[in-house]
Amino acid sequence: MELCFAADKTLGKLAKWLRILGFDTTYDPDLPAGCFGELEPERVLLTRRSDFRKGRRENPYLVIRSDNYWKQLAEVVKALDITAESIRPFSRCISCNAITRSADKADLQGKIPDYVWETHDEFRSCPECHRIYWAGTHIEHSLERFRSLFNEKFNDQP
Repeated sequence: MELCFAADKTLGKLAKWLRILGFDTTYDPDLPAGCFGELEPERVLLTRRSDFRKGRRENPYLVIRSDNYWKQLAEVVKALDITAESIRPFSRCISCNAITRSADKADLQGKIPDYVWETHDEFRSCPECHRIYWAGTHIEHSLERFRSLFNEKFNDQP
């Protein structure tokens, strides 16, 4: 079974980066605190609250200590023994968590900046929120950060 997460409302950046790594990560900043523990039982609950387990279901959970999102991500990776082989970078929408799919360039003209349309050939889109993704300069920067996080080499293509 693949790891999936639910991040409480104080962990928005961590949720985004877990999605960037390809993990199914529920995040709803408007979810009342009392409902957070009522999510699917297979999700690992991520919280900053040290008193979280009082009266909660038996979901696995992790109390995040750091205030820095990158250190938070390192906490999750270390605590759950996540390896570079278990990630699928840039496969999920960072906005809504849906799995993105390949998009036909011809269908995107007028929906993305002209320069991007002229200089890129590969695109992904979200089937839920229709956000469009392409490999900008942030990809290499992110991959370099992943290399340091996992001390591994990554294929440079998302």
